[in-house]
Parts: sequence; C-alpha cells; structure tokens
Amino acid sequence: MSESLKLSLTNTISILCCLLVLFLPISVALTSIFIGTLCTLSLINFLFKTHNLENKKWFLLFILYYFLTVFSIIYSNDLNTSLQKILLKSPILFIPLLYLSFRKIDIQRKLIFELIFCYMAAIIASLSVAHYYFHKADLDFMVLQNKSIPVMSHIYHIEFSIILALAIILAAYRIIFFAWNNSFFQFLYLIAGVVCFYCLHIMSVRTGLLACYCGIITLVIIYVLNQKMYRWFIYFPILLAVGLGVGYYSSNSFKNRITLTIDDLNVLSSNRDRNWHSVSMRVESFKNGANLLKKNLLLGVGIGDVDKEIMNQYEKDKSTLMIENRKKPHNQFLENMLQSGLFSGILLLAILLFPVIKKQFNNPLMISFCILCFCAMQFESILERQATVVVFSLFYAYLLGINEYE
Repeated sequence: MSESLKLSLTNTISILCCLLVLFLPISVALTSIFIGTLCTLSLINFLFKTHNLENKKWFLLFILYYFLTVFSIIYSNDLNTSLQKILLKSPILFIPLLYLSFRKIDIQRKLIFELIFCYMAAIIASLSVAHYYFHKADLDFMVLQNKSIPVMSHIYHIEFSIILALAIILAAYRIIFFAWNNSFFQFLYLIAGVVCFYCLHIMSVRTGLLACYCGIITLVIIYVLNQKMYRWFIYFPILLAVGLGVGYYSSNSFKNRITLTIDDLNVLSSNRDRNWHSVSMRVESFKNGANLLKKNLLLGVGIGDVDKEIMNQYEKDKSTLMIENRKKPHNQFLENMLQSGLFSGILLLAILLFPVIKKQFNNPLMISFCILCFCAMQFESILERQATVVVFSLFYAYLLGINEYE
C-alpha cells in the first residue's frame, strides 16, 4: 500500500472515530454504520500490513472470547436473539485491529477525538440536568421511588453514567498528569470534566458514581506513587469525604439516592418485602442467576436463551419478586457465564487484567479504565447494550497505545 493510501486510511479512521462518539447518543443506526465501517477499515489496515507489531499472541484473548460467544449459538433455542447478541458484541473481536489502526493517528487528532467524546457526554448530561431542574419536585420524588432521572438521548441511564465516568477520568488524567505549554487544551478538559462531574452527581446513578470514584482514586494513587508525594494519601481521603459531604447536602437527588440505598440495605438485613427496592432486587436476581449457573457451569444455557431460563429459574426458586421485578442478574461476568459457560467469564476477566499486568500497555489511564469497567460490570451488564459495547471496544483499543505517543 502506498504512503498516500496509508495516510488516507488513517485520516478516514480518525474521522470515523470522531463521528462515532458524536452520533452515539443520537442514532442507533448511524452508530452501527460507523462502528461497522471502522472495524472493516481496521481489518483492511491489518491485511495490508500498515503496522509493525511482532507479538500478536494477545489477539487470542479476544478471538477465544468471541468464539465462545458464537459457539453457544449451537445449543441456543432462540436463534434470532442469539444472532442479535453475536452481532452486538462483534466490535469486541476487532479490538486488537482497532488498536493497530489507532497507533497510526497523530497526537493532535487523538486529542480532538478525546475532547469530542468528553463534550458529547457533557452536553447530553447538561441537557438532562436542565430537564431535571425544570421538573425538580417530581423527579426528586421519582428518585425515592427507585426511578432514574431521564437522560436526553436513547442511551440507558446506567450506561450513560458509565460513559460520563469515563469522560471524567479522561479529563482528570489530562489535567493531573500533564503540564502542557498549551494550557488551552487543559482548560477545555477542565471545563468538560467539571461539567460531567457535577452532572453525574445530580443524576446520581450509583453504578456510574462508584465507577467514577474508583477510576479517579486509581489515577491519584498512581500519580502520588510516581511523584512520591505520599502525604497526599492523607490529604486526598479528607478532600474526598468533604466533597461527598458537600454533594450530599447540596443536591436533593444525590441525598435521596443515598437515603434510598441505606433503606435498601436495611431491607436486605430484614424480612421486609424486597419488591421495588433496587439493591434488594439486584441481590435476588444475582442469586437467581447463580442458581441457574450451578446447573450449567461448563457451557451456560446458550446466548439466546438466558432471558427464558432466568424466568424459569425464578419459578423453580419460588421467588417472592413480582413478575415485573424479575430481571436478569446485573453482573456482566455472571451474564457471560450464563450465555457461554465458565470459561467465558474467565476470559472477560483476563481481557481486563491483561493491560494492567502487561508492562507495554499499563499506562495510568488504561489501568484506571480497566478498574472502572470492572467495577461497573459488578452492577450492570454493560456488554449487552450497543452504547457501552461500542465505548468499551473503542476506548479499550485506543487506550492500549496511549503511552506510545506521550
């Protein structure tokens, strides 16, 4: 491939990345088209060997993970659902190829891509918070009824909170770890990060908040250890406690969510009815999924049959949850094992641990991203919806090579 064609391919990939995150909250169809085109171009990039990478053994992690996903279609009764799931998760297979493509993009285009993502999240969050303030009394009451503050896009509120958390740690990384001569870029990151951080606390989605704080704490620990500023191990927890206290007393939605969580935990330790208590129902759904997995540990129940088998298990367990409250387990690892067996969950864990252990890839932002995803996956199946599958695949591949140009 000629140098001009290589450059054209690289430019096209960088433009597609920007368009992908820009249209992510707007159109499911365009998101599918952009991610499909991006994966195709990355495959072309790989086949024409526009890269220089000697060791490709780690590609096997993603190939094996996706192979198990596809293999489970053999013993799935619901073929239509199986094919939908397989297509939905296909970007994960292309992560190594996306990584090879991202390595060719120059730093300026990468920063533009990051800022577009951060401001996409900030704008959608700002519109959602503005809507909250216009209907504050009603929505504050809804929070106490285990309802969410509406997100002004088609993205599910928990998934959007995880996207917000990622935007925050991305901005925090650029602010904490860099002292650029061009302070204008840092100013842009600061504005986006502050807006996202504020909106996340107003929207008060617990999964996103936990993922955000785990990611930020990881970044701070790495920075303190690198700079040997050990006294910040005392200062930072104090600042964190003060910040949470300010959030609790200044935001009714955040305060209501904390109050609701405490009540939910009290339900768990008593014989009270667990219906309409979010945390309690999640515990019940996890137990139900675990009971089903015990009977199908090796292969799972098939990627297309999880919903049906979960409902059957509720009946077998004589669950006290109402029909409308009987949900799948909000845990990505358990979901994976139910779909494709025990080894599928182990491979997913290996995918998250690999860049943390591998010295070539363990830059601070990548480590923070993996911990953020691991925390989020404990409370939500983030690889079962389009938005978070796309964001996970895109940023996993992108962040693998971020230390190569810094």
